[in-house]
Amino acid sequence: ETLKRAALQFKDKITKTPLERELSEVTNNDNWAVPSTKLQEIAERTNNFDDSRVIMRHLWEVLKLDSRDWRRIYKALNLIEIVLKFGSNSCT
Repeated sequence: ETLKRAALQFKDKITKTPLERELSEVTNNDNWAVPSTKLQEIAERTNNFDDSRVIMRHLWEVLKLDSRDWRRIYKALNLIEIVLKFGSNSCT
């Protein structure tokens, strides 16, 4: 299990952009909350058109997950709330 997780993390470092890695981190299935500063940083990145598209696409993908991934969905909803409060108007 540990080896599998390490292999996935290595694959993500190679194939994903820093923003995609950050989004995966803030919407992971871990049993702890994400710092609000990190959520606000992502919300500020919605002012960039390309970053905004990546963020919104990731959020939609997480929201489409099965209910077994409820933690990830909950964290995505938290990020959506922060994006609506502090992000670009184009995301509302």
